Amino acid sequence: VTRETFEASLEALDAAIVDPHFAFWSFDLEFTGISADRSTKFDQFDTLPERWRKVHACVSQFTVLQYGVCCFAFDPQSRRWTVRPFNFWLFPDASRGSTETFSCQASSLGFLSSCDFDFNKCVSQGVPFTSPSAARAAEERRARDEQRPPIVPSNERDVEFVRQLKEDVGLWLKKRKQKNDDASYDALTLAPVNGFLRALTYQTLETTDFGVPHSDKPGFIASTVRENGAASYDD
Repeated sequence: VTRETFEASLEALDAAIVDPHFAFWSFDLEFTGISADRSTKFDQFDTLPERWRKVHACVSQFTVLQYGVCCFAFDPQSRRWTVRPFNFWLFPDASRGSTETFSCQASSLGFLSSCDFDFNKCVSQGVPFTSPSAARAAEERRARDEQRPPIVPSNERDVEFVRQLKEDVGLWLKKRKQKNDDASYDALTLAPVNGFLRALTYQTLETTDFGVPHSDKPGFIASTVRENGAASYDD
């Protein structure tokens, strides 16, 4: 199951669970590691609280790359079992500026490689997900941003900067619309600025409609060009 087939596969999984002959299910996960350090190695004498603590420490440090679910159904009339396996490829959501990180254990990656695990497929087609901790951090950042007062240009330099920025971006958007097949207009590269003007740039891009209806207001993806320190923006 990849991101393209996720919705349809989820419906099939739901159907397997509500099957009147559904008996039980099992699941298995492939992590990027299984032991965070020596203190988390499993021992046959572990108590349930000790084992839970060790597992919690490991899953907090590593991430899941595959989630396998298998549904078992038993028909009492035919005395036959029906098994429906689902294998979900997963990868942490890297969109919307996510900075989520995770660790990898060499032995675990080596084991996955020896089993012909397709890492490229995992990254490019894995179903994106966000951990609860990353989701909470994103909500906290969003709340802080909403409470942050707007930046008000207070001198001629800043006012002129905003005016020129709006003019440059508006002209770029107009040319993009006129020449959709011209790759030279795919990105707009701006001159490097300090932190204050960079924040003012983001605010201007977020709050300016650039002469288009609100429903058609463009969104922007910003990236930094490290070679010369300039910033590049995609519509």
